[in-house]
Amino acid sequence: MLNKENHIKFQPAETQDVWHRMQNTTKPIVMYGMGNGADKILAVMEKYGIEVADFFASDGFVRGHSFHGKRVLSYKEVTEKYKDMLVVISFASALPEVLERFYEISEAYETVAPDVPVSGNTLFTMEYYQEHAADFENVYICLPTKNHK
Repeated sequence: MLNKENHIKFQPAETQDVWHRMQNTTKPIVMYGMGNGADKILAVMEKYGIEVADFFASDGFVRGHSFHGKRVLSYKEVTEKYKDMLVVISFASALPEVLERFYEISEAYETVAPDVPVSGNTLFTMEYYQEHAADFENVYICLPTKNHK
């Protein structure tokens, strides 16, 4: 929809936030990665009553260790164990080979990358979006028009 400045009106594609999406899935939830990001995501998942079936890591990081009481699997092991799953990416990277891995996983399985705060407790939820919708619209109309995107 065009607004009066000839910009496309901002309309989010999702109807539920990532936390409710995970709550409502019937697929096993597996987390890719370990560490601070995973700990933060797990703390929020616990508040929402979301359980992780397993953890997996890149092959070079699998050393037979455990994370939150579960043995960390390799990607091969997790794909053999689960034919369908929801993958939660729990770390960030700008490395091209890691980004390529994210893309490969997301093409094969439903994948989410929850946003958790580095500091503070404010989560980006659907409620947060709705409370700040006017702010998002104001930013969006400052972006180039459809012909320039």
